[in-house]
Amino acid sequence: MELPYSRRSFIVGVLTCGSVTASATYLLSDPGPDITLRIGSGSDPSGGRELLIRQWNAMHREAKAEIIEFGTSTTDQRERLRDAARTHAVDIVNLDVIDVPAFAQDGLIEELDLSTPYLSKALETCRWNGRQYAVPFNSDVGVLYRRAPAGQERPGKEPVLLDFLGDASPGSLLMQLQPSNSASDEAFVVNVLELAQAYQRTLFDTNGRPAQKPPKDGVDSWNLLFTQIRTSVDAGRLLQMDTEQASTDAFNEDKADFLRNWPTAWPALEASRREKERGDRLDVLPLPGGVLGGQNLAVVSGGPHRRQALELITFLTSPESQKVLALHGFVPTHLGAYDDDVGVSRMVPHLNMLRDAVEGSRLRPMHPGYRAFSAVIREHAYAALWEDVSIERDFLNAMQQALS
Repeated sequence: MELPYSRRSFIVGVLTCGSVTASATYLLSDPGPDITLRIGSGSDPSGGRELLIRQWNAMHREAKAEIIEFGTSTTDQRERLRDAARTHAVDIVNLDVIDVPAFAQDGLIEELDLSTPYLSKALETCRWNGRQYAVPFNSDVGVLYRRAPAGQERPGKEPVLLDFLGDASPGSLLMQLQPSNSASDEAFVVNVLELAQAYQRTLFDTNGRPAQKPPKDGVDSWNLLFTQIRTSVDAGRLLQMDTEQASTDAFNEDKADFLRNWPTAWPALEASRREKERGDRLDVLPLPGGVLGGQNLAVVSGGPHRRQALELITFLTSPESQKVLALHGFVPTHLGAYDDDVGVSRMVPHLNMLRDAVEGSRLRPMHPGYRAFSAVIREHAYAALWEDVSIERDFLNAMQQALS
């Protein structure tokens, strides 16, 4: 039986109260002068992060926190967060996982030594040159969504991305393959990376970097992949959208059988299903080789409130707080969040699948030059897909150069 959303609200209340109470002692025992801890972050339409901040503030009047949101695209967020860190306009930055190395290299965030048990793959995104500079706040990984009749049994073999590139496709799949501006560029790159790794895994190594010695047919493989994608688009097997939100909206309008998106899309999709009283089932399926995403918390170098900032980070990444985030569509990073003592898994039945998906995900290159690497893929892949331009050896060289 499905649980009503009032049950979700009850669980959120239990978790947030328990988390704040457990974390209150340290600051309250030595309050010092009143301060405001500022967290620079991208937007969060789910409201989960803001809920945790409100609960923190209810118990920490001497060290209140606030979230300052920067920008809409990941590129805009990064630049504005960089400026905020340099000027100490914020105490903590909530970084896209791909930006931790650049901030660490530029000395904008402090080295940390927090031994809390996190998902190992998520923790990898917090390191640069063998040192830890951040703490995993929430993880993310590519997944597939499928609608099915409520009583229908799941097939013995779940679909993988490669299935949608052939004539035996299990249906139509919405992906983000038509970027229209900087806000949709990274979604496009992630989709291209997932398709490339599904098509031929040897194009990249296990760290997400282009293979140092690409296969002899590397250029041919890329051209064949893009030809296959165009063929699948023409045949209606792949439906291209620009943004993840546009894809979600189209899926809600029954324009495709499957949707590639992040777990954060699930609450809105599930709410829409309930609101329309569809009577079907929304399946969340693992995407083998899905790209790892998420956000990491880091302390700004030289900030005046380091001790309090660390305490706030400890609270935000505690098992209780992470369970609250899970109820809002995020993938928890703390291993303790998967010890279900209040019924979170009944509200998020795919929670343990997401944990396995994160641990089996594919990294993007954890390197300060990632943004340049991403721009190379965006330029060449877009030209190959929609401008009928063939991939040449200079594409492989440019990817390598961006990460040199």
